[in-house]
Amino acid sequence: MAQWYIEGDISKCFDSIDHEKLMEIIEERIADSRFTRLIRKSLKAGYFEFKRFQHSIVGTPQGSIISPILCNIFMNKLDQFVSELKFKFDTGAKARSNPLWTIIQVRKTKTVDPSEKRRLQKLMMNLPSKDLFDPNFKRLVYTRYADDWIIGVRGSREDCVCILNQVGAFLKEELGLTLSPNKTLITNAREDRALFLGTEIFKARHQTFSNKRFGFTQRKNRQCRLEAPLPRVTKKLTEAGFLNGKSTTPKFLWLANDKDTIITLYNAVYRGFINYYSFAMNLGKLSSWIHYILKYSCVKLLASKYKLGSQTAVFKKFGRNLKGTDKVGFVNAIYKIKQWDFKSKEVDTIASLYAETISAASLSNLSCAKCGSTYRVEMHHIKKLRDLNPKARYLDLLPVGAVGPDRPSGNGQKTTKTNPGMFHEGSA
Repeated sequence: MAQWYIEGDISKCFDSIDHEKLMEIIEERIADSRFTRLIRKSLKAGYFEFKRFQHSIVGTPQGSIISPILCNIFMNKLDQFVSELKFKFDTGAKARSNPLWTIIQVRKTKTVDPSEKRRLQKLMMNLPSKDLFDPNFKRLVYTRYADDWIIGVRGSREDCVCILNQVGAFLKEELGLTLSPNKTLITNAREDRALFLGTEIFKARHQTFSNKRFGFTQRKNRQCRLEAPLPRVTKKLTEAGFLNGKSTTPKFLWLANDKDTIITLYNAVYRGFINYYSFAMNLGKLSSWIHYILKYSCVKLLASKYKLGSQTAVFKKFGRNLKGTDKVGFVNAIYKIKQWDFKSKEVDTIASLYAETISAASLSNLSCAKCGSTYRVEMHHIKKLRDLNPKARYLDLLPVGAVGPDRPSGNGQKTTKTNPGMFHEGSA
């Protein structure tokens, strides 16, 4: 397990990529000159930002569909360089045993006194079985996502400084990039926490033990823990308008939406956080905290929308999960950790946000009040009843209830009034 973490962050990576060096890397693998010219032109074309044209002298504009691919092609040189470093750095097959731990183990084996065996066993429990500073056993582990990377090192701090200097020199000389001094850190895994892609990585502080074997309890190695940073998540919720200090606040930007859409939006925010941190070992604490903030923010927004006056009145009207008589309720909190399961089966889709050519009546599966059709139904809202003219128009009979189960229609047949105000396009 790594004893040190090197947290790396490249300063303005996307904006600092040299076009000529990028094209040299691409042309090492792609011989089609027409294709490479097209990539070069796309890099030089520039882009619009808030109606202002920006020249692309260097860098790949963030937001472009090919920027992540080009960045990964460019940063592959760093991956290859670190792989070479790893090949040179890794030494030894396994760490040697801790001499003091070995001496105590031999004494425990030789003694016949049970009380002395228990005493020596307790001493062994408080000592590492392997030499943590064995100079003949070193390991390097590396991973990268876009311009963020982290290196785990089993070795000394001097080894970490040497590796960081080599990586920094390679980036500057070969790729023309510089490391961010504020975000590039060397972290002790036992004393502090490294932050990578919004996740805290550190060595467990608590010692765990296995079942007794041969009459003695065995100690387990301290695990590498991955946890969600609660202060960081709280700050994001505050910036998004769900929290103010220690008090939840309603998201008034969503006030004009209907109740189902409001709850769906809140559910989407909750599931977004939980899906991202589904592997986190503090998922239960994170889930309960986010669920509380979002649910009571939603309750306050519904209280304001329906002028109910208090949160208690909202729960009384719509129930514990805020569903009431509608279709959507507030999602239940999730507490089960799903390590290595970075996906979700539940997806919140607000159809009205994506259906540009479909009416609200069709989205709600409403049918025509005249013919019962569900194809291309339109919803007509009547502002004033006095503007209706049932004698002139048959459709004006429907909103006022002039045509119903026991009332004849214009052709003398009985009709059923299903949804007043809903008309099929071909019926009008």
